[in-house]
Amino acid sequence: MLTYIIYFFVTIILLFVLSLAFKAINRGMQAKNNPEEKTDDQDNDKSNIVDEIDKLNKLKDKGLLNQEEFDKIKKRLLDK
Repeated sequence: MLTYIIYFFVTIILLFVLSLAFKAINRGMQAKNNPEEKTDDQDNDKSNIVDEIDKLNKLKDKGLLNQEEFDKIKKRLLDK
């Protein structure tokens, strides 16, 4: 009886893992078939970086960041 319960749980776990794999494969195939969606994400990333650098510049202008801190954070953002 205990063996059947263990087989049942193993089967449920296996089905769950297979469903995750199937979803991942589908997402990969959709991403491969729609490359223009990737460029939209890249444009959003670039605009986010520009926004972050603008915020950093405002903090530097207010005197909350010195030039060295500003340069370090800006370099880290641009290296992403």
